[in-house]
Amino acid sequence: MGFKSGTKKEKVHDGFEERAVVIIDDKKGQVGVGVGKAKEVVAAVQKSASNVKRNIVKVPMTKYSTFPHMYFLDLTLPYTVFLNQSAFDEVF
Repeated sequence: MGFKSGTKKEKVHDGFEERAVVIIDDKKGQVGVGVGKAKEVVAAVQKSASNVKRNIVKVPMTKYSTFPHMYFLDLTLPYTVFLNQSAFDEVF
């Protein structure tokens, strides 16, 4: 869950708004994301919780309970990739 505060400049008065992001999953491949905005944090969380129920999607899962992904290793780019010792010995 994440929160962000923001202000809005209007002609009549300055407005202050809270934004809440809620992400849920059931560890079986269903994920929901909801965003809610309100003047109070509690109301923003309630709006995002009702929004998350409408935005549930099915994500494919592997047999290891992770989503399919790939790792890319490019030794010319200036970033560090951490490997465990056995993988380090196989590469070098």
